[in-house]
Amino acid sequence: MNPLALKIIGLLNKNLDIEEKMQKGLKLARFLKDKLVWGILGVSAIMNKDSNTAEICLGNLECVDKVEFIFNINNVEDDIVSQALFFELVNKGKEAENILIKERKFYDAVKMFV
Repeated sequence: MNPLALKIIGLLNKNLDIEEKMQKGLKLARFLKDKLVWGILGVSAIMNKDSNTAEICLGNLECVDKVEFIFNINNVEDDIVSQALFFELVNKGKEAENILIKERKFYDAVKMFV
């Protein structure tokens, strides 16, 4: 493990707002050019629902299918459907389904699982 990769973990634990953490993390990841750093930052971005940073990180990890999926999430106009797709990205399909059913978006709920 790259000892400098631990620096990003410390950065993400600081008492900064999410946007500032992600910007500093991106600068560090671009400087280090290490796959582990990109992975840590990408997971943190996904957990904080920062789709732009997650898209950049996954692009640098060459995860084209996930980059396309996040691009599609960003292009969805309905916030409820976008949130459900984001839950699907992090393998929380049941929560995604519950959100869509609660908002009476049955077509989107069925479409997600087809």
